[in-house]
Amino acid sequence: GGNFYENNVQLGRQDGDFGGILINKGNGDFDFTPHDGDKIKGQIRKVVPLRKGTETLFIIGRNNEPITVIECKSE
Repeated sequence: GGNFYENNVQLGRQDGDFGGILINKGNGDFDFTPHDGDKIKGQIRKVVPLRKGTETLFIIGRNNEPITVIECKSE
């Protein structure tokens, strides 16, 4: 998911992207798709995909934050 703030002093924070999605095409090949909605901030701990017809919803759990749901339409 991204972002981990509790590292020791030598390593510092690990900040990720604000909502890009990597689509695994197989054989080590990925497509990057920017998420064009609101920025997803915070320490993401779990991302669960959920199929809804031809769409995929991603349920995102973050530390001390409300659950976030983003929707991706299949092409």
